[in-house]
Amino acid sequence: MKQGYGYQAWQKNFNRHVNKGERGIRILAPAPYKIKEERDKLDPVTGEVMLDKDGTPQTEEVEIKIPAFRAVSVFDVSQTDGEPLPELEAKSHQRA
Repeated sequence: MKQGYGYQAWQKNFNRHVNKGERGIRILAPAPYKIKEERDKLDPVTGEVMLDKDGTPQTEEVEIKIPAFRAVSVFDVSQTDGEPLPELEAKSHQRA
């Protein structure tokens, strides 16, 4: 199975470098971000808005993860040079 990584990932994770003149392919990579939002606090049992002693709705700050993507360049191992890639170990299953 071929695997592509970004320019810096080849250097950092595999001690390899992208060959001069190579052009990567552009892919959409996940790049989610978080925002904080003020919401009414709901009772976990009834699901109703919780009120404080004055009858005002209680609020809480919640963190929401927003899915997003960005274009990045990736390179195939054949476009790199450096240390050999680590081998995957296959464990043999013995049957009784």
